[in-house]
Order: sequence, then C-alpha cells, then structure tokens
Amino acid sequence: MSWIITGTQKGLLDTFPGAAAAYSLRNLQGTSGKNSAIVRVRRSSDNTESDFTATEVSDGTLAAWVGAGNDGFVRTWYDQSGNGNGAAQTTTSLQPKIVNAGAVLLNSGKPTINFSNDYLQTLSFSSAVAQPSTISILLDHPAGLVTYVFYDGIDAVNRQSLTTGGFQYTTVAGQNLRNTSISDPRKLITSIYNGASSSQYIDSINTINGDSGTNSLNGLTIGNLYDGSLSAFAFDIQELILYPSDQSSNRVGIESNINAHYNIY
Repeated sequence: MSWIITGTQKGLLDTFPGAAAAYSLRNLQGTSGKNSAIVRVRRSSDNTESDFTATEVSDGTLAAWVGAGNDGFVRTWYDQSGNGNGAAQTTTSLQPKIVNAGAVLLNSGKPTINFSNDYLQTLSFSSAVAQPSTISILLDHPAGLVTYVFYDGIDAVNRQSLTTGGFQYTTVAGQNLRNTSISDPRKLITSIYNGASSSQYIDSINTINGDSGTNSLNGLTIGNLYDGSLSAFAFDIQELILYPSDQSSNRVGIESNINAHYNIY
C-alpha cells in the first residue's frame, strides 16, 4: 500500500497521528522523516556508537560501519512520534542485537532487533499514558511453552504489558485478559487497554474482549519485565506503536499499513 499525496510520500504517523511513542526499523514519517535517525548502534569491535536512518539500516551502511565479523547492538531505539521518548539501554551487556557477524539481522526479509535477556527503556513520558490506550507490536518468537514479556511498564504498579506462555497472549493492565491457544509465532498484536472494555487483536482478528485492568503507563520497557529480570529465549521485535487513546476506529488502517510493509498475514 502506498500513501502518496501531491508527490509526497506519507508514513504511518502522517496518516494516523497522535502517537505517544513509535519505534520501528522503517521510516514512519514519510518524506519528512527520511533523514531522521531511527536507531543508535554500538559496534563490538571498539564500542563506538553511531546513529542510522531507516535507509542506512537496510542499504548496507549499518553493516559496513559495524564491519565484517563484528556485532552491532542497539543503544537507543528512537521515538519517531516527535515526543522524544527514545527507548535506551546504557548497560552494554543488556543491549539487544541488530547486527550479527557483520550482517544486519532480518526477519522475513526486513531488519529486526533481537532481544535475548536484554531490554530497552523509556524511563518516563512527559505525562502518564492513562487508559484508554492502544499498543500495536510486530513480534516473532520461537515455538515453546516458555514465558515472554514483549513490553511492560517501568515499575511494579503502572503497567500495561503483553506477555505469552503456551501461545496464550495476555494483555495486562492489572488484570489478565488472555486468549485461547494459538499458533504461528510471527504476528502483529494490537491491545486496546480500556478497563472492562479492553480488546486484543492478532493479525487484525479479534481474539478476546474483557477486563484488562485500569493501570496507566508512566514509561515503557521493551523486551522484558519492568525490572529486566525475566530470562527467556531470544525473540524479535520490528515495530511498536503506542497511542494514548482508543484507536478502535483507526485500528484496521494502522494494522493494514504495518502489514503492507511487513507482509505478516
């Protein structure tokens, strides 16, 4: 799907504005964001860090900078919403990987970030994200009955999270809203946090409705529990979009935009 108006390419955030935070390895702002850095990477050879645009991540620039045989780790996943809510990790041993042995990691042909007992955090938003809110995430994890936490809050109280165990995906904001068992670990999951009227969608299909609790969100942890304490098998995240509002009316459009780029379902 292309978004073209008077010769200007539009991105997801141009078509569906108002996100509190938006993380991706593609450009979400169309022409206006093509020269903006989306990720800051540390290379293993000398621990030097540098910023890269979406084009530079995919056209070989990032891989060449990291160097043959070296690894690249994400220091900061920049927020493309314009709100400055970059998700960062200063502890080098806890930085997720984006380049392995000189090659950019790919999932279904698109760049990805691989999380393995590591995580990125936005330690605070300018104001807490109260309900209703909407979070869409593109993820891929190995098969198995292990527990994964794809995103969480930053403390034990103010938490909106998505977890899984035994292929049951649970949308949590104080209460567990859990769907029935499913398969195929690569998927786009949208959770609408709205108290007793919460919903979960997988690959644009409604899987469960009910009460997920009423927690707000003061900050965001990507790839682990709020305190980074979960040990799990490695998994990929390619995109996460957070809206501080109920995006039910735009959900299909948001998901279609993501699917058009990543070919998920």
